[in-house]
Amino acid sequence: MLAINNPIEHYLTKLDIPVSLRGVERVNYMIQRHLSLFAFSSVNVILDRDLSLDIESIVERIVVGKQGGYCFEHNKLMQSALEYLGYSVRPILARVLLNGDELNRRSHRVTLLSLDGENYLVDVGFGLATPREALVLQSQQYTWHNQQVRLSAIENQDYRVEQREQDNWQTLYRFDLSETTETDCDASHFYTHKHPQSNFVNNLVVSKVHSNTRELVKRLELFEYDDQAGTERSSTIKTAKQLHQILSQQLGLNINVEEARYLFDHQMQRAH
Repeated sequence: MLAINNPIEHYLTKLDIPVSLRGVERVNYMIQRHLSLFAFSSVNVILDRDLSLDIESIVERIVVGKQGGYCFEHNKLMQSALEYLGYSVRPILARVLLNGDELNRRSHRVTLLSLDGENYLVDVGFGLATPREALVLQSQQYTWHNQQVRLSAIENQDYRVEQREQDNWQTLYRFDLSETTETDCDASHFYTHKHPQSNFVNNLVVSKVHSNTRELVKRLELFEYDDQAGTERSSTIKTAKQLHQILSQQLGLNINVEEARYLFDHQMQRAH
């Protein structure tokens, strides 16, 4: 591990935030820069690496090592940076509802930001569907080119984040404002990256979100979205060499040929 005197300062330097930005505009800039620089990735989970959530280790993996990460890493990093800059923030655990089960466990870490009398959701760790700015906690729709997301306030401080899928709205996750501690996050993080039935233990998921385009590797399929043009294309990843090229060159992960071969074989075994 490299010796970094102040890991949050090192991260903020990478974000290169204009000094003129303040308030929620600065937060939105941080979100968009983070998404374009640092990949969402289950690679370290599949490789069974130690995924400590102390901030030094997170910065070492995501910022310095370019290994990517998932919600418990990305959103703790963002929360820590916002807190360092003086924002009022705390963690929230959400229930992912992609399979439609309302009783899914709380497995997705996000950040609650309180600013100028408003509460916002800040999320830089939901892969391809990650919102590209802070979402105010009231029913409101957001559009980024061809990507449409809305936050719905239900009742009793219950909220849903939904994404437009053709003619329907799919619920990504739901959350409330109940107290969440770092210990709660640690327990959910342990399950998510260690339990044999966890999605990330079994499935390769790597994505990056830019201002106009998004890219996703899911299992052994590559999906490329041009949100400005409203087009998408997909292709099958047929060799370990091809997987290595996509992960390292297209998605910017620091990964070697042997690791890519292990990932490819791992996914091939689960396909049969």
